[in-house]
Amino acid sequence: MKYPIANLLVPALLAMTLCAFASPVLRAQAATGSVTGQVSDSESGVYLYAVQVEIAGTSMTTVTDREGQFRFDRLPAGTCELVFNYTGSRTQRKTVEVRPGAETSLSINLRPEIVTLEKFVVTGEREGDAASMARQRNAANVTNVIAIDALGRMTNENTGELLMRLPGIVAEMGDHGEVESVTIRGIIGEFNSMTVDGVQQGNTYTERRVPRTDMLSGALFEEIEVVKSHTPDMPADGLGGAVNIKTRGPLSAGRRGVYYRLGARYAAPFYDHTPMRDGRLIHPLFNITYNDVFSIGSGKPNLGVSLNLLYNERASSYYRTRRSYERTTESPAFVWDYWAEDVYNNRKQMQASLKLEYKLSPGTKFWASLLYADSADPWHTARQMRATVSENTQHTATLNANGQPAGTGSILPGYTDGVTSVWGPTAAGRNSTRLIAQSYIYAWDARERQITLGGEHRDGPLNIDYTIGYFRSVSDHNTPMSGDRPAGGVFFASVSDPWWRLDTRESMLRPSFTQFGGASSIYDPASYTALQLTARDYVRFDKNFNAGINAKYSLPLPLRPLLKTGIYYRNRQNGQTKVNSRRWTSNAEGLYAQLSDPAIVTSTDLRSPPAKRIPWVSVADAAADIYDNPGRWAENIYYNVSNAYSGERKVTENITAAYAQTQFRAGRFFALAGARMEHTGIRSQGRVLSRIVSTTAERAADPVAAAKRDYNNPVSLESDYTHWLPSVHLKYTITKSLIARLSWSNSIGRPRFADLFPSTSVNNADMILSVNNPGLKPQQSENWDLMLEYYYNPLGQLSAGYFRKNLSKFIVRDRGGVVPDDPDGPYYEYAGYDIVSEFNGGDAKLEGWELSWRQRLTFLPGLLRGLTVSANYTTLKTEGDYGSTSSGATITSLAGFVPRSANFVVNYGYRKFSVRLMANHRSSYLHTYASDPTLALHAYSRTVWNLSLNYEMVRRRITFFCDFDNLTDQPVRYYTYSKARLAQSVLHDRVINFGIRGAF
Repeated sequence: MKYPIANLLVPALLAMTLCAFASPVLRAQAATGSVTGQVSDSESGVYLYAVQVEIAGTSMTTVTDREGQFRFDRLPAGTCELVFNYTGSRTQRKTVEVRPGAETSLSINLRPEIVTLEKFVVTGEREGDAASMARQRNAANVTNVIAIDALGRMTNENTGELLMRLPGIVAEMGDHGEVESVTIRGIIGEFNSMTVDGVQQGNTYTERRVPRTDMLSGALFEEIEVVKSHTPDMPADGLGGAVNIKTRGPLSAGRRGVYYRLGARYAAPFYDHTPMRDGRLIHPLFNITYNDVFSIGSGKPNLGVSLNLLYNERASSYYRTRRSYERTTESPAFVWDYWAEDVYNNRKQMQASLKLEYKLSPGTKFWASLLYADSADPWHTARQMRATVSENTQHTATLNANGQPAGTGSILPGYTDGVTSVWGPTAAGRNSTRLIAQSYIYAWDARERQITLGGEHRDGPLNIDYTIGYFRSVSDHNTPMSGDRPAGGVFFASVSDPWWRLDTRESMLRPSFTQFGGASSIYDPASYTALQLTARDYVRFDKNFNAGINAKYSLPLPLRPLLKTGIYYRNRQNGQTKVNSRRWTSNAEGLYAQLSDPAIVTSTDLRSPPAKRIPWVSVADAAADIYDNPGRWAENIYYNVSNAYSGERKVTENITAAYAQTQFRAGRFFALAGARMEHTGIRSQGRVLSRIVSTTAERAADPVAAAKRDYNNPVSLESDYTHWLPSVHLKYTITKSLIARLSWSNSIGRPRFADLFPSTSVNNADMILSVNNPGLKPQQSENWDLMLEYYYNPLGQLSAGYFRKNLSKFIVRDRGGVVPDDPDGPYYEYAGYDIVSEFNGGDAKLEGWELSWRQRLTFLPGLLRGLTVSANYTTLKTEGDYGSTSSGATITSLAGFVPRSANFVVNYGYRKFSVRLMANHRSSYLHTYASDPTLALHAYSRTVWNLSLNYEMVRRRITFFCDFDNLTDQPVRYYTYSKARLAQSVLHDRVINFGIRGAF
């Protein structure tokens, strides 16, 4: 890989050097003085972050850091008045004397505006609200900030549960019922970024970039910020925005504290659950936080320690169905493929974080943080039934003179929107219809580790900070073992030619499925043949190292402009290794009947009498039989070896960057402008399929040699690209409480790792080569933001914003030319074949509005003064095309963009009691695009209500809590073409969280 960016880093390094040498010279130019101080909350004693401190009558303004500290340098000698503004606290003024060549230190305590209303307000939530609003108010760009404590503890301790409460953010739900990632302003999580303390997070579930928000508990952190308009000092990742999760700053607390939570997740029996959940109704959750400060070699606290420990069992189960319909725009449309699946898993999370902060001197601070997270799912269990028909019989049968079905169609005439009947036409040969019973038990174990080291040095107007971070995520995707043999895997069997009927008239979500004819009975274990067991075993990894250094210098000019510059490096490796999957097959007569377990029942079976239930095999028993009776099974050696070759792959991505920016304030006007340059080099490694593959006879004769010849073809490819990313951010304080913002910025969304690995598949009959494209470039976005924000006490905020994104270089999959006849080309053996691959193409325009309101209703009479209401609403409109070489039509609904989303939260507190009701809504939207409108997948609208009840024993500092998730049992649903065609549905089990939390 080439790195021309190295030449471009020289200006940034020179600027930082000049700043370092200029500092002592410029500070000595005049007889001036300095004022420093530390601001804290008068009630809690916590140091306040982002307090605005200004010198009255001037444009000189600063904000406090995480330890509540502020500093003014080069002030003329004499008297000046400082003004302290912090949302939720009373404005305070302080007159100080500036002495030439000296430093004046202050200690300021701000009194909360609502201190007299403590009987209505939970202290932690008040402090969280105030911190969030202050950070957002003083941000240089369009940023949303939310403290972990702002809404109290979330039901599942999932950071995504907090993110989805912010305007413009929509949750992407996983099958297990929790938030896995979020979209930001219509951009899916894949093309946004998420960091913890500035270190990029990874994902080892799949070969995607987006981290799963359910991997790390919110209990480990203090604050989440979402930057929607990038500044030059930020990495450019994030078409929609960038999420940064911050660990707790121990020095900011200023005192010792221990906080704990002890409870359980309870799947109450009066809720609907899958049969697999029976007997597994309650699971523990526990976390504890210890924070302390010490004095090392000085009279003031200068060493802070924060330790967080967590254990959580996130057991869940769900019932899922899938349906494929006739490709027609007419109604009714028949169903030719139906799935029903029960799933149960218990993910056990063990997490810990440690943060140390040490202040060597007033101007020098060092910090280190460690993050440890294990997430194990040792017995992920599922049972899946699928009824389908062969492709050439997916049409309506004809009737003969006797009124009996004939011909080659599998769909009986007379179908409706509610009922489809399917038979097996003999004229088309056997196996035109099939029922597949598939069970699996597999294990998954992810281990995440992160270490971050940083420091900050302040010398008058010069400030230098640096960070070095390393993140590693490794996950084992394997099969549970019993000693040295598999105790699980994916077990498959099928029945040929059952005549089946799907009836959704009573329930679309829980339809009736029955067999009404056919040569073989799906209820008879003897009918099941073609048994197969696959034991998976591979390791995925995602490693990230990054380092950066920044220098800021306040120039001695009338407007006190601040110059900031820096350099950044990131190395990320993503891939898969140690592939050792194995497969066995059997056609032994009666084997399925011997292995079937009549005690196994699924959600589909519950709707049928015992004699009409599908027989299921215990996967563990099938795995044991392979070793106990090896003569009944044949191992597929070719599959094992070929997977070991093709499954090994790796992408290495190196990013080097430099930036320069400046900012200044002139009265009520603030401006920040600059540019960032990033160079990315990519090397991808993997193995591809040979042009001429082995024959069936060759595989049978020597499967190892055949697999090696077919798949042991290593390929290593390189590519690189460079982006220049300017931005301008303007802010005007119209009044003390009203702020206007205008931002123009540029950001990128890098392609998935799964699209960068060398990978080929060949259709020799049609001369088509399907190949990944390691040369893919990022999708790009030019962003415009206009925002009005109004802040008022106590802890109130009203904002309205318009945004627009001009998106380009969409990543699409299509035919893209012919393999050239070039002996030096990577695919010369396929010369003349059409290439199907991912390409950069297509453009789109996205625009929308964000409205947000939050207020404590203290003006209401009597007991109503304990009410707090917050709400936000986002609307999006899109227009664009997918840049397809076969179709460039304009599309007004782009996949993944949710047109409307909203949140509503009402809190009420009185004395020891508090209640919180939350609603989260998203409208229907296009989930997956297809040029055939009957295949495009749309999501139904969804509104979820959660309820939390709390009873606080103030003197003992103990709170009893009880949280109810998804009160109205809202499923996740998708449809194709029209809402009458339910294509997918997931019914999650519901749980109640209860326990105690407190402090001492």
